[in-house]
Amino acid sequence: MIQHIGRATVATLAGGSAIACFGSAVAVWRIRSHADQVGASLLSLLNEYLPLASSGLAQIETVLIEVQPELSHATVEQMEARATRLIARMQGAIGFGRQLSTSITAINATLEQVNRSLPFGSIPTISHELAELEQHLQTITTQLGELHSLAAQAELTNHNGEAQVAALVECINGQITLAQPHVAATQLAIATVIAQIPLMEGNFTAWTGTAATVWTGMAMLLGAGQVSLLRQSMHWLTGA
Repeated sequence: MIQHIGRATVATLAGGSAIACFGSAVAVWRIRSHADQVGASLLSLLNEYLPLASSGLAQIETVLIEVQPELSHATVEQMEARATRLIARMQGAIGFGRQLSTSITAINATLEQVNRSLPFGSIPTISHELAELEQHLQTITTQLGELHSLAAQAELTNHNGEAQVAALVECINGQITLAQPHVAATQLAIATVIAQIPLMEGNFTAWTGTAATVWTGMAMLLGAGQVSLLRQSMHWLTGA
């Protein structure tokens, strides 16, 4: 009687284990499909936003490029009006730069999430050059404000006043020269990530497929072993 109960228990456990093994093989492919969808969604989001971010940087670069000739070709009499107009443009660039910086931070978090999902891959995150770029934009705006105040002074008609304006314009041009490499560096980082998106998607799909295949193979082997044990147990039971 005890042997009969023991064989029945072994048969029950073997049958349950076999079902669990084969069931896990099916489940892992469903999980893999969901993981691929999540990965594709993340990469699609990057693929949509990154070109927009690059375009935004190009707009900031355009503002910087246009400021230099606006100032350099202006007379002292024209400087006050031009400084007012350029301050407004630079403030717009600063606001857009801050929004872009926040978005880039979110993109970096997404890239890090993808990196954690790829054990054998490392996707470069986008550089944090925007923080320094914002400082340069703010400095340029402050200097434009100083230029505006200076240009409003009546004594600028003399030679000394013109020299002061020229010196401040040179400082602003120097800040623009310092800011432009930060724009270029961030654009290069964005272009690098955009170029790697198809490779990321291929690597992610290959990794989840490999993991699912390995687990399925193990589950099938374990399941086959449990089926063999179940058949032996049933033989013991029917022969008892």
